[in-house]
Amino acid sequence: LKEDVKVLKEDVSVLKEGVKVLEEDVNTLKDDVKGLKDEMAELKGDVLELKIEKRAPAYLGRFMRKVKVFDHHKLNDQLIKALDEGLITDEEHQEALRIDLVVGGKLIKKPAEDVLIGLEISYRADRRDVERAFERAQILKKALKKNILPVVYGKKFTRGAKELAEKLGVLLLD
Repeated sequence: LKEDVKVLKEDVSVLKEGVKVLEEDVNTLKDDVKGLKDEMAELKGDVLELKIEKRAPAYLGRFMRKVKVFDHHKLNDQLIKALDEGLITDEEHQEALRIDLVVGGKLIKKPAEDVLIGLEISYRADRRDVERAFERAQILKKALKKNILPVVYGKKFTRGAKELAEKLGVLLLD
């Protein structure tokens, strides 16, 4: 009996070590899966951004006509001009260039009025996407001397994104 207990204690000790290794492996797998989920979310957002840029009228045609995506190089030229004129700072220039898309067109509800939208695109949009859209639209408004409608396009929106968008007047599109 003493020999059996000794063997059982050794077996339990081995099992404890095995469980410890498994716990470490599971934690490593959790970290890896989280990293993969984050990378996949970023990829989904990048693909969505490319799709919208390529087919802007299809995505924005529900509320705009004569949709035209602004070239980032031309936008940069206009921002540099605003920078040189002292309308924006260098930091604002850099921040404005990070906007996903600037799109021009005519609102369906106001066809006589040209409109520019500053578009942030995210597969799962959160408060930060709304903040970026708002902040970057404000910079573009100063630099281009035109009204810029801040818009976030996403497939999913967090509650925080919806609440902040309502507060800041940022349009959410899906």
